[in-house]
Amino acid sequence: MNNKPSSLAGPLWVIAVGLCILGVGVGYLAWIMGQRKEVMESERTRITIQQSAVRVTQSGSNTATPNARYLISSAPRATAPTPPPAPTQPPAESAPVTPPVTAPKQADFAGLAATQPGSPASPQIFGRVILRGTPPPEKPLPLDSNCGKLNANAALTTRFYVTSADAGLADVFIHITSGIEGRSYANVPVPAPLIDQRGCQFYPQVIGVVAGTPLIVRNSDPLLHNVHFTPTVEGNGELNQAHLPRGPDKQFVWNQPEVFLRLKCDVHPWMFAYIGVESHPFFAVSDANGEFRIATLPPPGRYVIEAYHRKAGKVTQPIEVRAGEPLRVDFELRVPDGN
Repeated sequence: MNNKPSSLAGPLWVIAVGLCILGVGVGYLAWIMGQRKEVMESERTRITIQQSAVRVTQSGSNTATPNARYLISSAPRATAPTPPPAPTQPPAESAPVTPPVTAPKQADFAGLAATQPGSPASPQIFGRVILRGTPPPEKPLPLDSNCGKLNANAALTTRFYVTSADAGLADVFIHITSGIEGRSYANVPVPAPLIDQRGCQFYPQVIGVVAGTPLIVRNSDPLLHNVHFTPTVEGNGELNQAHLPRGPDKQFVWNQPEVFLRLKCDVHPWMFAYIGVESHPFFAVSDANGEFRIATLPPPGRYVIEAYHRKAGKVTQPIEVRAGEPLRVDFELRVPDGN
């Protein structure tokens, strides 16, 4: 009987099939692992982008917008006292501005000489300014919508020539220009000057201050203003500061005499005021009737006194002050040719 060796084809075929199955399994496993890796990489990338976006957003929240000039708020700062509501109509030009009770007292005098006419029985320099000629009509102010709401019942105009029915001229700066040198006046009492921003106007429009003493500027409006002083005399530096809605009062000091030092608001370009900075306290500003008074006499002597209006110009007079005697001084100004 012949014994034939057993064939290896059967086992080899089984082994081949097993290897194929194993290869397919390994390949499938590798494909699954690859897919999982891609998913993990994608998730990691998404998280990184999200974190970057959060950092950019947080950084941007603390960065001022390049084109934003100021932050405007309709409410006062929490730390500031709440003032009375802004008026819907500006006061009459003759209404005096009452300085704050807490005004600083850094000198024996702090600025504005009294502007209301008083009895000539007390020793003072008093009088009246008259305007001759017919001034040009005032022009309406180009109010924006916010300022228009504050003045819904008033038609605001320029204030180039503020006159009474009988030609009294307001906003004239009356001051001694000569003879005061070397004389003592340190104990002259005068109120502290204050300019208020109300209804998108400066009140008063003309004011005086002694050099080296503070001028107070207030914002009674629920709007942002900016306080921009543009002096022309060397030694009086230009100042420009934002003034928040109903924010704290600001104080400004100039060391050199200058008439008139201009104050403007760049946010509302029709807003102007003018400051007479003097080296002494013997000055006043005429009221809506053209009347004025310098409440305290300078030392006895001869002086030159000037009435200066920014449109009608200036005129001077020599005067003689005698101890204890009131002195009346009247002025006439004329509307210049060409207005």
